[in-house]
Amino acid sequence: MKKNLLIFSILSLLILGITLGAYVYKIGPFKEKIASTKFIIKGINCQSCEHKIKNELSKQKGFKSCSIDTKTGVTTLTYIEEPNRKEELLQTIKTLGFTTKGVSKLRLDSYKIEFK
Repeated sequence: MKKNLLIFSILSLLILGITLGAYVYKIGPFKEKIASTKFIIKGINCQSCEHKIKNELSKQKGFKSCSIDTKTGVTTLTYIEEPNRKEELLQTIKTLGFTTKGVSKLRLDSYKIEFK
C-alpha cells in the first residue's frame, strides 16, 4: 500500500512538473522596452479625429497607448521601442492628413513583462 502511494505521488509530481515546464516554455515571459513620445498634432479639432487616429494606431505593430488633448493637440504616444517603430507610428498619423510638430522621445526605464 505504501509502495503504491509512493509510486502514485512520484508519478503525479512528474506529470505536474512536465505540464508546468511545458506551459512556462510555451508562454515564456519576455521583456519589452517601452518608450514614449510627446508631440503636437496639428489639424486635430474634435473627438472624431482623435478616434480616427487612435483606431489606426491600434492596428500598428508595437503600439501600446495614445493620449490626445483635442483642444491643444498635445499627444503622448507609448510604444514598444524597436528600430523605426516611432517613425512608422508617426507616419500613420501623417497618412491620415495630420501633421506633427515638436516630436521628442521620452525613455521609460521600466520594463513591462508580458506573457505570450
